[in-house]
Amino acid sequence: MQDTVSTTHPNLEWINPRLDTGELFRVGADVAYRESGRVVRLEAVSIPDSQYRAALVEALHTIVQAWGESIELVLDFGHSVPAGPGDALALCRSLKESGLVERIVVIQPPWMPAFLLSAVTRILSTSGMPFDVREVRP
Repeated sequence: MQDTVSTTHPNLEWINPRLDTGELFRVGADVAYRESGRVVRLEAVSIPDSQYRAALVEALHTIVQAWGESIELVLDFGHSVPAGPGDALALCRSLKESGLVERIVVIQPPWMPAFLLSAVTRILSTSGMPFDVREVRP
């Protein structure tokens, strides 16, 4: 891949355009890392409005083209609360429709209550996006 990647979105910043390992890109305050193989981990703190969704889909499209296959997207909310249902559902539907993401893995941090995790999984189910939940123990 070239050393630079062009983008049409002002809130998409490429960090490692070679897409080998480590930090790949930023969308707003969110940082995406190549975790391993075709797994992208997104440390999510931003609200995924329409500009965010377009930038994320553009970044994932570039990655899928470079890697030659769809990805697994790991959503790591760390210490932030997931986005509201409307924005989250729109993001999941955009990702599903794009065909770029094979499945989403939601990291359940120790602080996340069951009702919040349940809301996240309902949104993923409603969008039709295949998903798994990975619990992180302290």
